[in-house]
Amino acid sequence: MTKSAEGVWEVTIGPIDPGAYRYNFDVDDVAVIDPRNASTSESNANVWSLVHVPGADFMDTREVPHGAVAEVTYYSTSLKRFRRMHVYTPPGYESGKGQYPIFYLLHGAFDCDDSWTSVGRAGFILDNLIAAGKAKLRWWWPCRPGHTGPFGFGRVRRPGGPPPTSSPRTS
Repeated sequence: MTKSAEGVWEVTIGPIDPGAYRYNFDVDDVAVIDPRNASTSESNANVWSLVHVPGADFMDTREVPHGAVAEVTYYSTSLKRFRRMHVYTPPGYESGKGQYPIFYLLHGAFDCDDSWTSVGRAGFILDNLIAAGKAKLRWWWPCRPGHTGPFGFGRVRRPGGPPPTSSPRTS
């Protein structure tokens, strides 16, 4: 970044591929979100400012019927603590007509349940797929919603080999 004659810090980058990008400012070795950007995305260890660069038709906000993403807090009896999950309901769900199968989507390591809907734009992707007739919510993918810790990296299962010696806790 460079400081302009008007005293404003600026940077010019690009061109940038379409997608969603996280960023922070480093102010005296402290990561700070952009105070002029209301869009944020969480990870397990940080909060990031978020910018969406349009141009990827599958994840752009388009003029199609939109579903809803709800942030739901629940109590896990096995973990004995409150947890959070995000639930996407397709367009028309609120009418109360029909039944909808469930699709579970687990986030990756070092991220949280917010990531699929913020930086991953899962709601917009599903809206666009449903509108194009390329998706019908009929999948059932049983996964635990979120990490329960602790993490164990380096215990990779080789094809045909035995499973890792320690298992993650379940929720």
